[in-house]
Amino acid sequence: MLAAAFLHVPFRSKDRTILCGDTFYISPSKKHAAVMCSYPNRIPLPVQKVQRIKNQMASIPFDTLYGFYDYQNIYADAKQLIEDSFG
Repeated sequence: MLAAAFLHVPFRSKDRTILCGDTFYISPSKKHAAVMCSYPNRIPLPVQKVQRIKNQMASIPFDTLYGFYDYQNIYADAKQLIEDSFG
C-alpha cells in the first residue's frame, strides 16, 4: 500500500509547516506540485491515492512547505499551491 509521508510541524511558521521531502514534487516555477509513486521512473500514483492525499492535506493547517531540495521550499501560501495543484 502506498502512503503519503510528510511531517506536520506546528511551531515552525506562523500558520504551521509541512516537511514533505519527496512526497510532493514542487515544480521549479513553484506554481505546481505533484505526487508520484516513483519520481526517477516517472510512475504516477493512481487517482484514488492522489484524492486521498488531497483530502488529508485539506484538513491540515499550514502556510510553509519544505521540499526535498532547497529550491522547492515554499515560504508563503503553500496550502493554496497544494489545493490548486490537486484541483
